[in-house]
Amino acid sequence: MWSVKGKDDHRNNLTPLKPEKKVDYLAELNPEQRRAVEYGITGKHAASTRPLLVLAGAGTGKTKTLVYRVAHLLANGVPPHRILLLTFTCRAANEMIQRVEQVASTVVGHHKFELPWAGTFHAVGLKLLKRYASSTVRADSHAAWPCRTPEIPTRLSLPA
Repeated sequence: MWSVKGKDDHRNNLTPLKPEKKVDYLAELNPEQRRAVEYGITGKHAASTRPLLVLAGAGTGKTKTLVYRVAHLLANGVPPHRILLLTFTCRAANEMIQRVEQVASTVVGHHKFELPWAGTFHAVGLKLLKRYASSTVRADSHAAWPCRTPEIPTRLSLPA
């Protein structure tokens, strides 16, 4: 496990975390969910795990599967900055991040960690533009609202 000590550089300020207790946190999953969560994660090679696409119908536990997959990656030593967790809405992103923190805390204890690449497609895309855009691209010239900003208008008032 890894803990991020600094805010800005997630690659250089990492310290290993060790699980405080052995918990079978995957016991809550059905066999299909567990197979998806454990797919390709093998001990010391967990950090090189390839991406996984989960396709399932409504109400089948996709969010739960993704949450446990991220927690399982963290429990197997994958640094948080190597995990990309995307969704479409702010509500879904906030819920998913909160659920990952809850499940992961049962595995590694009460260690604080950040998932810097978790959020909506738009928020993570903007973060990538701000971080990696060349000097010719003005990422700061585009307006975007972070998910937790209370000033987001719920309606637009257009002149008649």
